[in-house]
Amino acid sequence: MTAIQATRVRNRLAIVAIIAILAVAFERQTPVVRAAHETFTVTSVNDVNDGDCELAPGHCSLREAINAANGNNNLQFDTIDFDLPGLNGPWVILPT
Repeated sequence: MTAIQATRVRNRLAIVAIIAILAVAFERQTPVVRAAHETFTVTSVNDVNDGDCELAPGHCSLREAINAANGNNNLQFDTIDFDLPGLNGPWVILPT
């Protein structure tokens, strides 16, 4: 076996070893658990963003609902509902 052939064999073995290591590494990864579909209800016309859009009834601005829906990393579509104060609309939500 010539030096060039020996180098080619070593390179091929190195490539096979790298592929085997990567295959084992990817196999051992735990699956990512995604949150389930959620519904966020906008209950305020103000543009406050305190970082907490409560799933239970409480304060949730449109900005908070959008941020919460974008931030929960699920693979399903979230729903944003509106339960704004007053009997009749239209409601105006002004960004700040």
